[in-house]
Amino acid sequence: MAEKAEKGREFLAGMRAGIPIVLGYIPVAAAYAVMARQVGFTAAETAAMSVAVYAGASRMMATELLCFRLLP
Repeated sequence: MAEKAEKGREFLAGMRAGIPIVLGYIPVAAAYAVMARQVGFTAAETAAMSVAVYAGASRMMATELLCFRLLP
């Protein structure tokens, strides 16, 4: 039982340590979501790109390139 409690404390410590990273990533994710919706991606396409491409700048660049290829 003590081992399980220790793992729980370690997990919470890790979650607390990750808060600054999450706070820094939220604006980038929001900017990408707005950009993807403006070029005409559906919510599913926007989410799929987020799952497939982790690098924010690369995701934005790919969205711009796909936008030019998809528009008539």
